Amino acid sequence: MKKLLVILLSLCMLVSSLSACTSGSGPSEGGESTPKQSIPNETPHGTTPGEESTPTESTTEEKVGNLDPDIDLGGKEVVIISRNDPWMIDEVSVEKTTGDPINDAIFQRNLNVESMLNMEINNFLTAGTTDYTVIDALKNTAGPDCPYHIAASPAYTCFDNTATGLFHNLYDISHIDLDQEYWSPKYNKEASIGNAQYFGTGAISLSLRRFIFVTFFNKDLAENYGLEDLYQVVNDKRWTIEYQAGLVGNMYMDMDGIQGQTAGDMYGFVSEESLFVDPYVAASDIRILTKDDDNFLAYDPDIERADNMMQQIYNLYYRSGGSYIFIGDGVYSQFDKILNKFTSGEATMMTHRLIVAESQELRGMDSEYGIIPIPKLEEDQPEYYSLAHDLFTVFGVVSSVNSLDLDNIGAVMEAMAIESHKVVTPAYYEVALKGKYSKDPESWEMLDMIMNNLKINGGLLYAMKTGVTAKFRDAVSNKNSNTNIVFSALNNKAVIRNITALNTAISNMQG
Repeated sequence: MKKLLVILLSLCMLVSSLSACTSGSGPSEGGESTPKQSIPNETPHGTTPGEESTPTESTTEEKVGNLDPDIDLGGKEVVIISRNDPWMIDEVSVEKTTGDPINDAIFQRNLNVESMLNMEINNFLTAGTTDYTVIDALKNTAGPDCPYHIAASPAYTCFDNTATGLFHNLYDISHIDLDQEYWSPKYNKEASIGNAQYFGTGAISLSLRRFIFVTFFNKDLAENYGLEDLYQVVNDKRWTIEYQAGLVGNMYMDMDGIQGQTAGDMYGFVSEESLFVDPYVAASDIRILTKDDDNFLAYDPDIERADNMMQQIYNLYYRSGGSYIFIGDGVYSQFDKILNKFTSGEATMMTHRLIVAESQELRGMDSEYGIIPIPKLEEDQPEYYSLAHDLFTVFGVVSSVNSLDLDNIGAVMEAMAIESHKVVTPAYYEVALKGKYSKDPESWEMLDMIMNNLKINGGLLYAMKTGVTAKFRDAVSNKNSNTNIVFSALNNKAVIRNITALNTAISNMQG
C-alpha cells in the first residue's frame, strides 16, 4: 500500500503541490555562527513563476548500496533533529513541492525512504540561535526518554562532542555500510577515531557540497585585463597561490578618490581574514593531524610546508597590491561584502562558498562568471584539493536508541544516503548547479574536479579540541606571516594536553 501511495503522490506532484509527510517546529532566528546572506528568496532556483520541475523518482533498475529490501519498520515514526537554519533547513525535509529541483528532490527522497522501509520521517527543527542547538537539545533530553533517533548537526559541533557519549558507534549498526561511495570515503578516513566512527556524511548532506570553497572569476574583466585562459592554467597544473598573487597586483584601480586602498576601489581579488583562510590550508595539502597505530590523533604538522603556505597567503593578501581583505565585524557582513564587491564588477576574483551560486546576486550578474578551484601551493603538487566549511552537516544515531531499534534506525540513515545519491545529488549537481546557476559550461568540468577532490581535514574536524586551525586564521588576521610563531604557540603543553585528553576520553568511552 505504501509503495502505491508513493506512485500516486509522484503523479500528483506534476500538477499540484502537496503537504509533506514530515513535521517540524516553528522558525527560529538562525544560528549566530552561520552567515545568513545570499539565500534565494524569490522564485524557485532557476525557474520562472508557475514553472515546476518533475521530481526524480528512484528506479528499480539502479542498484545502489546493499540495504536489505525486506526491512519493514511497521509504520514507525523516526524523529530526526536538525537545525532550523536558512542554509540547512531544506536538507532533511521540505513541506511541499515547489518546482525547485532541489526542494522537490528532497521531497521525493523522503517519500522513497518511507516507502522502502514502511515508516514515517518526522524532522524536528530546533529553535536555537547557535550552531550547537542540536547538540544542546540532545544534552537536555539525554536518557531513555530522549525523543530523537537521528541527529543532523554541523560537523564541528559534533566532533567537539565526540567524547560525550551522545552518539552510537556507526560500526555497531549492521545496516549502515560506510564503505559505499555515497558515504564519502575520504571523510570516513579522517572522521574515524580508535575503533569507531560516530558521524557520517556524503550524499545525504547537501551542505557538504554547498559549503565547498571555490574561486569565482569575472570572465569579462579577465578578458579585459588580458589574462591567460584560467581554465587552461588549472588544467596545466599551474594554478597556484603565487600565480594568483601575480595576477591581482595589476588590477588595482582607485575608484572613490580617497587616498590609499579602500573598500570603494577596484581590486583583482577579494576575500576575508579568517574563515576563508581554511580552504587555502586544505588546498595546500598541509599535514596537521595524523593517526597513530591505534587510529587515534597525533599532532604532526609539516612546519616547513606550512611556513611556505603562510608566506604565499601573506603575499596574496597583503603584498600583491591588488587584494582587498574584508575584516570580520561579528555579524558576518564581510561575506555579503565580498559577494557584493564581485557581483558589482569591482573585483575580478573572489573566494567564496559554492552556495552563493544559488543567490540572486550571482545569478543576476551582468557579466558571466567562471568557477575554478582554490589554488594549490606549488605546481608539482599532484592535485587541487577542495574544502567544505566545517558547518557542513553530519548525521549520527543518538545514543538513547535502544539495541532492539538500532539496526532499524541505521537502515533509515542508510536509505536516506542511498536515495540522496540517486535523487538529490543529480538534482543539485546536474539540474540545479550545472544547468541553472552556472552560465559557463567550461566551469562544469572544473566543478567535477572540485567535487571529486573534496578533502576532509582532520585538523578542521577536531579543531575545537585542538585549536590547530584557528592559529592559521589568527596569523593571517593579525598580518603575521611567521609560521614559527604560529607553531611555537601550538607546539606547547596545552595543545598536546588537549589532544591527549581527547584521545583518552574517546578511548575510555570505547572500552
